[in-house]
Amino acid sequence: MIESLKLVDLIGRSGEFNKENLLGLIFYSSNMERSAEVIKIMNEVQEDFKDIKFWLMDGFIPGEEFAMLREEFALKVDPTVIIYKKGKEIKRLEGFKAKTVIIKALKELN
Repeated sequence: MIESLKLVDLIGRSGEFNKENLLGLIFYSSNMERSAEVIKIMNEVQEDFKDIKFWLMDGFIPGEEFAMLREEFALKVDPTVIIYKKGKEIKRLEGFKAKTVIIKALKELN
């Protein structure tokens, strides 16, 4: 199961961005029509890619935190999956994607 984080949790764990292992941030909005489907698909993807640690971030947060989150990660659409390695973004998937599309994109990282 993918770990869900709040913005304050993400900030507190920012040191993990600089490690060798791959880190995937999944930004979505719980008020989005397909939010449950996004979570289900990404949990299934996590099973296939155990070398990538995924964190789930709900962008449906009030006020300035939401704007700060969108600006910090240059989020244009929900959902967005960003993969990092050693603190650098190496892959971004924007918008709803089928599981097969996500798997293909992640396999291209190897």
